[in-house]
Amino acid sequence: MKRTRAVLLSILAFGATDKVLADPPTTAVATLTLAVAQVAATAANAACTRQGFTTTSTVVDASGAVIAQLRNDGASAASADVSKGKAVAAAGFKAPTDQLREAAKTNPGFANIPNFIILAGGLPISSGARVVGAIGVAGAPTDDLDKTCAQAGLDAINVSGGGGGSPIPR
Repeated sequence: MKRTRAVLLSILAFGATDKVLADPPTTAVATLTLAVAQVAATAANAACTRQGFTTTSTVVDASGAVIAQLRNDGASAASADVSKGKAVAAAGFKAPTDQLREAAKTNPGFANIPNFIILAGGLPISSGARVVGAIGVAGAPTDDLDKTCAQAGLDAINVSGGGGGSPIPR
């Protein structure tokens, strides 16, 4: 009787395991495409170019991996690192980097996170309520001008810097 029960339990357990493995639970995750990232970066740089500034724009995915980075002719090499740091910070904290700059006034630890730049010019990119990436712009004379150009990049893909919207080109 014990042997029959053990065999029956083994069959039931294997059958349940087999079902779980055959149909594992999954979730759909929105991601930014290269094409969308390039549209945003190009529009951000163009907005700064129209104002006479040479900039670099970097678009990262939600984990901070670079999808696209475009450096205008004449933009400094440092602007590439700074724009990436702004994008990584905006994606990591899911917030505009100028808000992180303000938070650093009462929590100085924000200023010491490796590879995060908390000057204005980094904006999260959202699809619905989920942050799917971020854009960072650097090279204009002030970080607030960088932010204006970053917003132009988001406008080109029809999303706002505070989140919401869908990263789909018009």
